Amino acid sequence: MFLERKKIAILAGLFGWALIAFFSLWNIRKVFSFSCYYLSDWPFCGPVNNFGSIIWQMLILLVSFAGLAFFGYHAFKNWDSGALNKKSLIVASVFVLLAFLTIPFASNDTQFYYSLGKAVNQNKDPYTQTWNIENAFFYPPATSQTTGVMYGPLALDFFSLFYSASGNNVLYFTLLWKIFMIAVLVVCGQLVLRMAGPATDKKIFYAFWLSQPLILFEWIGNGHFDGLWLVFLLLAFILAERKKWWAVIILLTIGAWIKFIPLLLAPIFLLWWWQDFDKANWRGKVLEVLGGLCGAFIFTILAWWPYWQGMGVFKAIALQSKWAAHSLFAATYYSFQPLSVYIFQDRAHWFLTRFLHIMLALAVLYFLFPLLKQFWRIVLNKIKWQPEQYLSASFICLLAYLLIWQKSFWPWYAAMIIPVGLLAYSKNKNIYLQKILLWLSLAPIFFYVPWMMFGGDTVSLTFFWYAFALVSIYPLIQLWQWRKVDYRL
Repeated sequence: MFLERKKIAILAGLFGWALIAFFSLWNIRKVFSFSCYYLSDWPFCGPVNNFGSIIWQMLILLVSFAGLAFFGYHAFKNWDSGALNKKSLIVASVFVLLAFLTIPFASNDTQFYYSLGKAVNQNKDPYTQTWNIENAFFYPPATSQTTGVMYGPLALDFFSLFYSASGNNVLYFTLLWKIFMIAVLVVCGQLVLRMAGPATDKKIFYAFWLSQPLILFEWIGNGHFDGLWLVFLLLAFILAERKKWWAVIILLTIGAWIKFIPLLLAPIFLLWWWQDFDKANWRGKVLEVLGGLCGAFIFTILAWWPYWQGMGVFKAIALQSKWAAHSLFAATYYSFQPLSVYIFQDRAHWFLTRFLHIMLALAVLYFLFPLLKQFWRIVLNKIKWQPEQYLSASFICLLAYLLIWQKSFWPWYAAMIIPVGLLAYSKNKNIYLQKILLWLSLAPIFFYVPWMMFGGDTVSLTFFWYAFALVSIYPLIQLWQWRKVDYRL
């Protein structure tokens, strides 16, 4: 019976990926002639403007993602029980290939990266100068202008390098970028495996890792680059366990200058270092940190040298923090906006945002309070935490930040915290952590069913609530259950 379920799961996963890849290849001639508007009209390349086309589109999306989710559920529930075997690695490799063949129909970010690389190659500073965003596959094709960028300078260097290698062709850029993301996926898997311990079978783990639906769809299918900064964050965890604090500081700096997320975890690494600090070794530890800070400072100067124009380079990050979509904040804000306008009139936005900020901050504080108590005990009493406790704390902090505080939430945000959660889970098979990871690795892909049916873009309040409910409610319930036992491992 088990073998039967396993075969069904494999066939479901293969069918889901094959269906997505099939429509990508079916339209490949139109894609290369720049006449396929897949970002708004996948899988047909043209307008979905009749009832029959809408039904076909919904069925293709639902069946594809259901196949991925069914296999993903089977793989996650059985990967550490020995149910996956070495032959499963071949299946996972086929999944990677099919994800590579899938055009990035659910996100415009690869074109955004391409446009950034082009701007840098044209000697523009995207942080402070106006630059063009090219949209060749969204109907109607257009070029828009913007000023500022929310990524670190190293990300821009990568985009510029791949733009140069692509010969000013967005399709070649996308292909090269996808190959790079496959390499990043393998490296991230190796780092997770290395920290999981020698008891984990390498081939079985990779069979699981290389078949994760959300990660494959977002990192390879859509080309999101979160795995790149995760490489350095995972290295920082590995070297923190080995107490190489100077290297941890430099690695966190490198990761932050790709995307700023690693800065959120800097206090946890500081606490980890403080636990290792005592009267007998304080001189060496201080010197080690000073050396790491000097290295990070030099690296920061080199990374920002081509772009630095004062603190104005961070303006886009501040502006993005005000953008609200698909999150608890966005759904709540737009639900209460009419009432707020009726009561407060011109001051409605000010009062409503302050009220929501306070409420969400209290919610985050509620979920993090058991950790904060433990952090305080580490600071004052030098209680000892094991590495898996720091990993779990990092995952919990990132999860609370993304699901509660983050104003704009996209499915690939869930993918970027899964590796940290898997590390924590590999150390201790916590049931709440397992349920959260399982949900986050499967549910967010269904974001794209109504998303694509709305033409690849929607600001509907109903959709905001759908996105929040789909991705966040179940993990928050499990986090609440875990909190009731003080996040015991």
